Amino acid sequence: MRLLTQADVALVLKVSVKTISRLRQAGELPYIPGKPVLIREADLEKYVERKLTCRARTAGHISTRTSTASTKSDGPSMDDLAAARQAHRIFSKLKRSSRTLSS
Repeated sequence: MRLLTQADVALVLKVSVKTISRLRQAGELPYIPGKPVLIREADLEKYVERKLTCRARTAGHISTRTSTASTKSDGPSMDDLAAARQAHRIFSKLKRSSRTLSS
């Protein structure tokens, strides 16, 4: 079990530490309280998978916000696929680095 700080998670997701704090407070990202606050790598992976799955599901829906007709998408957008690839590369790198640290 690998533990990450909020700053580590913020770097991985390319967001601010404040955003990670908001996700924790909203109950979207489980954490271990303390100083520093720690987040399990497995919980981060689950969060990313959940977000990618939600985005992929909603990518094909027609927006009801606009009054003009929208076209329906055939699946995940290129941004979703790029984000999934990026997340996969990051987690692979994290796993490789954790293996070298434990050896």
